[in-house]
Amino acid sequence: MTNLPVQNDESPQLLRDLLMLASVPHDTIVAIANDLGRAPQFVALEKLIGQHIDDAALMAAVAKLVSNINMGSVPTITQMVQTWRESFASDKKPLSEEGFDLLKKNLEALATPAIEEVIRKTRKATALLTATGNEVTGLTFICDARPVYNEERTDIEGYVPLATMKVYFDRPNEQQDVIEFTMTPVEVDAIIDRAMKAREKLNVMQNKFSGWLPNGTGEDVQ
Repeated sequence: MTNLPVQNDESPQLLRDLLMLASVPHDTIVAIANDLGRAPQFVALEKLIGQHIDDAALMAAVAKLVSNINMGSVPTITQMVQTWRESFASDKKPLSEEGFDLLKKNLEALATPAIEEVIRKTRKATALLTATGNEVTGLTFICDARPVYNEERTDIEGYVPLATMKVYFDRPNEQQDVIEFTMTPVEVDAIIDRAMKAREKLNVMQNKFSGWLPNGTGEDVQ
């Protein structure tokens, strides 16, 4: 895991995430760190953090920081924040001295060898999920009815029920894309049937493998 740079194009977002971390009580961060330190080899990071933090944006910020910091990067990060604070007048600093001290304590609690090892293995497993194909990021269905007109187009004689399925995905090069299919009810039923069969096969695989190997996604076997 490489150290975070002091200045780059991501610094504004990094600072926003750090300011959010500085708003989290230290006891909460210690509880998260303890859970991470005791976690199995792989962990569903946002799910674990979400057990302690209800706010989705705050949870995402903490998860992002945990995924990218280590013990070596903490001094660099804190120095970056201190330099940024010093660029403001003493009465206009966006982060108080108490907030800055809390930020340092929270960073140090989240940067331990045990947590780094869990994150390293989780990152490797996560990379395998997307290394060989497109990663689905969203799925929506839009249902409508297409009218069937008479020859003169003066009246509607019937309709055709259709569903449009949109699949949102990220390509291996991180480019976002979407593809859509228009389907009849019979075709929707076929997709549901095949998806259920695929889920049954995954269940068998998870039940067989979980006795001797951990799940690389960090999720519990269903």
